[in-house]
Amino acid sequence: MVEDFGSIKQQETQKSGLVEAFTDWTVWWLAIARSMAIVGESFSNFFPTLAATIGYDPSITLLICAPPWILAMATAYCVSQHSDATRERFWHIAVLLCGGIVGFTLGILTMNPAVRYLSLLLMAQTNVSYVVFYAWHRHCERRRIISVASIVGSIVLQIIHDLHSGLHNMHFDVMGISITPYPTQQESRNR
Repeated sequence: MVEDFGSIKQQETQKSGLVEAFTDWTVWWLAIARSMAIVGESFSNFFPTLAATIGYDPSITLLICAPPWILAMATAYCVSQHSDATRERFWHIAVLLCGGIVGFTLGILTMNPAVRYLSLLLMAQTNVSYVVFYAWHRHCERRRIISVASIVGSIVLQIIHDLHSGLHNMHFDVMGISITPYPTQQESRNR
């Protein structure tokens, strides 16, 4: 009978998980790290503009935008398989992000078309870190905490971006904040 009643214990567990998530410093560290990675990966919004700096006409520019993302897709598959097999996530994420840093640096330092295209290939690989991050998230025992950290990081980053650009859309913020408890509830129901 107690198991059937269970709603009081479930509410207590959800609240204690949320309190634990907001009081644990590692959650905030993870949220900040993910937010900074999102900022670093925001180049994908203007990837064709970066490709246009190579110097080709618009049709060729759009065609050369596809291979870096196809390579990123293949890399995502290989890296996620390897990180699952080795049960190691941190170095897989760190190497991908360091490759992106090398790509950004090459893109800044030269206008040589071959080197700039190599920089675009390396930049596109940074988005693969999302795949490994979410695989890490799914295999972690503290899934709820990491879910909250990821959501908080994404929402805070969006609000900061909106405030900076002067385009503050309150309805998106309300929608984002209102769905925040959903992954936490889903995780507790699945246990």
